[in-house]
Amino acid sequence: MVARVDMKFGEGVLGLTLPEGAQTDVRPLLADPGLPAPAAAVARALEAPIGSRPLSEVARGRRNACVVISDITRPVPNDVVLPPILATLEAAGIARRDILILIATGLHRPNLGEELVHLVGAEIARDYRIENHVARDVDEQVTIATTPDGIPLQIDRRYVEADLKVLTGLIEPHLMAGFSGGRKAILPGLASVETMRYMHGFAMIQQDRSGYGYLDDNPFHHASLMVARKAGADFIVNVAINAEHEITAVFAGELDEAHRVGVGYVRERHFTPVDDVYDVVVTTGGGAPLDRTLYQSWKGVVGVLGAVHKGGSIVILAENSEGAGSADFRSCFDDLTDPRDFFRLYSDARRFKIDQWMAQEVCNAALRAEVYYYCRGIAPEELRRYFVSPVASPEEGLARALARAGGRPRVLVLPDGPYLIPFCREPVGELYDWFHAA
Repeated sequence: MVARVDMKFGEGVLGLTLPEGAQTDVRPLLADPGLPAPAAAVARALEAPIGSRPLSEVARGRRNACVVISDITRPVPNDVVLPPILATLEAAGIARRDILILIATGLHRPNLGEELVHLVGAEIARDYRIENHVARDVDEQVTIATTPDGIPLQIDRRYVEADLKVLTGLIEPHLMAGFSGGRKAILPGLASVETMRYMHGFAMIQQDRSGYGYLDDNPFHHASLMVARKAGADFIVNVAINAEHEITAVFAGELDEAHRVGVGYVRERHFTPVDDVYDVVVTTGGGAPLDRTLYQSWKGVVGVLGAVHKGGSIVILAENSEGAGSADFRSCFDDLTDPRDFFRLYSDARRFKIDQWMAQEVCNAALRAEVYYYCRGIAPEELRRYFVSPVASPEEGLARALARAGGRPRVLVLPDGPYLIPFCREPVGELYDWFHAA
């Protein structure tokens, strides 16, 4: 009997037929049950936080509040998380008209209209003031510090000037920050374009420890935490979720302490040890909302780089209903005929371009492995611009990868994409040795 596995794809799954004659290892995300009463769990966490007084006490006497939420690219259940927070703020004496919900878009597009309703729920969209961070709006940013290289660290004025600052978010593996959540809501979530020149610049992204799973030795994490502390954060409410996007745990309280407790929980569930590297890894973009663009789906590729042989193959399935990504991202490839061209051009900080960091990750991966890409939203001729091999079906991608490997290859299958990160004995630092030695 031929085995099949359901791979996350868009709003649903795609069935993938597993190969006969290969050593196949399927690693799904742990099936953690969702909390039976998640809103009540959030409310309890607000009153019994980690490293902080209860939110009701922290909010007492404050004139106004800014509550930061993630944008539509993150599956945070805001309709569950926000109501207990907003009710606590109002009970503490902050009028509804003085509460701003600020969407930490980073450099992503704004969330408006029906998308906004989907993001926070109909009642909150109707009853509260909700605004988007706009990184390109110079007048809306405040410089809170300057790097040694003279780059201004600028954060959204509405947040900096708020009397009470509350961050919400999701803790999950992150390809640069190690883990999302906590400080990341501010940087990059509320940062200016100029600040991103430093935070997402070539040198920061290419460092060995700016990657999945690293925290204490991660320069991205330390820079982000430093800026978050300078901007101020009175309270955080972070959650962990399962494959169905249900809340499994809540971590509320002090910026760093509560986040670290959450990181410990997520590390146990979203990282899986493997004995050795594989010849072929099959992964996904994680399903919606993450796999709406190639830009976001690429996190699935980066997540498995340490688990595939140098010169091995990666097969990725991603719907990409919104195409490859922003015009800025796509334009990074205009002058490239080979992945190494990127490093020749963009290692010069003066050439900085928005979204170049993901183009950098694309080119790094192309120099590590052959990537077979299946999607429905991008034409094959465009896909080739990103140094991937387009395939007409998941099975074609797997068959080509197996033929390329020859013999009896070892195959790793990750149905949940970047929500489960494999790690093995090979240090992540070896991934980019070709560049550092050049």
